[in-house]
Formats: sequence, structure tokens, C-alpha cells
Amino acid sequence: MSYLQDRKKDLRKKKLTIVVGVFVFIMILSLFGVFSGLGGFMHRIGLPLWKAKNNTTNALTDSAYIIRTRASLSQENKNLKITNKELEAKMLDYSLIQKENEDLKELLGRINTKEEFVLGTIITKPNRSLYDTIVIDIGADQNLVEGNIVYANAQFPIGKITKVYDKTSLVTLYSSSKEVTEAQIEGSNTSVELVGRGGSNFEMNVPQDLSVPTGTFVVAPMIHSRIVAVVADVVSDPHDPINKILLKSPVNIQELKWVQVLK
Repeated sequence: MSYLQDRKKDLRKKKLTIVVGVFVFIMILSLFGVFSGLGGFMHRIGLPLWKAKNNTTNALTDSAYIIRTRASLSQENKNLKITNKELEAKMLDYSLIQKENEDLKELLGRINTKEEFVLGTIITKPNRSLYDTIVIDIGADQNLVEGNIVYANAQFPIGKITKVYDKTSLVTLYSSSKEVTEAQIEGSNTSVELVGRGGSNFEMNVPQDLSVPTGTFVVAPMIHSRIVAVVADVVSDPHDPINKILLKSPVNIQELKWVQVLK
């Protein structure tokens, strides 16, 4: 009896294995669409499997798409930021070039065509060179010589070339300490000596009976009057027949980018 029962159990297991195997085989065939061209019964069997397959495939595809989309959007955002920064830099560069162009046009409009000027760029200013000197980017290559007068804004004489090199020159400013410059008080024929005090400042001594109010211009003795300094203060002593006049340069050297050299 035990033998017969074991045999029946083995047969049931084999039948169950065969049924499961056939079912799995049908599922696999259905997933790959083998039954798509057969009758309605097979379609009814395969439809749930196909739907399950499609849903799973779509879910995986959508997930991959979302991941790819987020990654691509992140990269695109980075690229746009980089492009935006590049455009901003180009606009700044364009603005600087445009401003320089306008400034140069304005300078050229001031220059007397009867005089020969050479445009030079300031390389170092008084805060980086010897006190109250500047270095410009033109020299023997532009036939400059010591003594050439240097102008700011093509109007104001600010110094003279004291050293000439191949492609640069050293300019000593009139305001350099102890530098003496011959000048005239505007509106009179009175000649004076401007003595540099450093930092774009000057002083001069005049008789007490000579009126030199604040704001008076002191000019270089040229055919065309060029302002060298402006009276800023008067120091007087009733017991001293001489007044000390304090003056300032009409331009801020630190703000200059170019100078013009009269040859």
C-alpha cells in the first residue's frame, strides 16, 4: 500500500510539473507575441500578459527617460550659465572698447592739427613709479627725445620726458617735489616760478600787493595758453611782503589712461 501511495504522489508531482511547465512556456511565448496572429481564445490568454509586459516596459522606459531628461536638463542649464557668463564678459569688453573709442575721439577733437602729438598709454602711475613720475609705452620707437612736453587730455601740460628708452619713456611731472617750472599768472604778464610739492601740488611766492584770488589759473608761457595749475589757497603774513600761494594740478593723474606727447 505504501508503494502505491508513493507512486500516486510521484504521478501528481509529474503532472503538476508538466502543467506548470506548459503554463510558463505559454507565458513566454505570449510575452514575445507568438500568439498575436492566432484566434480570440489565445488572444484572451495572452492579453493580460502582454499588458503586464507593456506596463513593465513602459515604466522602465519612462524611468530611464526621466533620468536622462533630468541629466540633460542639468547639463543644459550648466551650458546656459557658461554661455551667459561668456556673453556678459563680451558685453563688458564691448562696453570698455566703446568707452575707449569715445574717449579717444574726444581727445582727437581737442588736439590742434598744427601741432604734432603722439598718443601714449600710461604704464605706471605715481603710486607705482618714482614719486610724481609716470612711465608711458612709447619712446625711441616714436622718435621721442628728452624735454618733450607731455599733456593730459590734449590740453594741460603735466610734465616733460626725462628719460627715453627703446619703447618706453619716463615722464617727470611738474608737480614733482622741488621741480621748478616757469609759468605766468593768467590775466597778467607776471612771470612766476611754480615749485612742485608732490602729489599734484605746487607753491609759488608773489608780492603781497599782487592779488591772486583762489581759482586763478597759472599757465605755461606758450603762444596758446595752457593751464598748468589752479590757485587753491593763499598764505599771507602782514609782516611778510611775500605771500605764499598754494596750487593744484587741474587734472587727477591717477584717473588718466593716456597722455599726448608734443614733438
